[in-house]
Amino acid sequence: MPAATSRRSIVIAALSAFALLASSCVTTDAVTKFASQSCTSLEQGQPILKDLEGSCIRQHLVEQAVPANINEVFNPEAFKMAAADPACAAYASVQPGELAILKTLTDYFNAISQLASSGTSSAKGDAAGAKKSSAPPKVIDAVSQLATFLGKAAAGGYEAKHLNGDIRSSDESVATVVDALIEIVQKRYVDNQLVSEEHEITETYKDLLRTQGPSPATAALLRAQWEQQVAAIGDRKTAADAWVKALETIKEGHHKLAGEAGSLNAKEIPGIIQPYTDSLKSLAPLLKLP
Repeated sequence: MPAATSRRSIVIAALSAFALLASSCVTTDAVTKFASQSCTSLEQGQPILKDLEGSCIRQHLVEQAVPANINEVFNPEAFKMAAADPACAAYASVQPGELAILKTLTDYFNAISQLASSGTSSAKGDAAGAKKSSAPPKVIDAVSQLATFLGKAAAGGYEAKHLNGDIRSSDESVATVVDALIEIVQKRYVDNQLVSEEHEITETYKDLLRTQGPSPATAALLRAQWEQQVAAIGDRKTAADAWVKALETIKEGHHKLAGEAGSLNAKEIPGIIQPYTDSLKSLAPLLKLP
């Protein structure tokens, strides 16, 4: 084959591949931005999941009796003693699994962003690690399904034309994993653990006030310290509430994309998915723990 003909064939093949990529409804800048923003928002959940144990430890540090010997107040073993409490140890035992669940969901959206923009992905998830959580089998199965998709996408040779169908087939798994994370944060962290921590702190300061006497100076000092700690708990609750809202937004945006992307052309996608991206961006400043 003459060299000129060979070069012309290569150019035609490259242009054909580009046209195929550009014609795919999900290979748009709007989808890339939504998936990338989802990934960023999900990553902010790591400190929140870890603070389940952190809040428990803070609570049990407060519960420990004040020693008569003032030198023992600063005993470095106090933290270890609080962490060894059965409730805190239980949080610690499932934390790696919960973080693995979050990692797999984060990697999924990272893969969608990469595939929509470049056609390749390296994200793999952590289905094996997710089994260390206390999540029900339905959630573990959903994580496994997302990890299977990630493995297929990372193996090489992924075709952009399949992305529409893969997003649709992954939608139920995404919803299942998101709902599991919402339940952990809303029920176990916000509605239970932070409430318990605040209650214990308040009762401890009441006890201190009773034992130290009702002098105005002592009361003012204790109240100021109590307000500072309760405000920190309020900030953690704000961050957790914002993350739950971000999770709901991610779930709704993905479902919208899964349901309508295949019937829309590339110009119509931004109007459908951009509001979800904007919502996630607006929540970003609220997601950081104090």
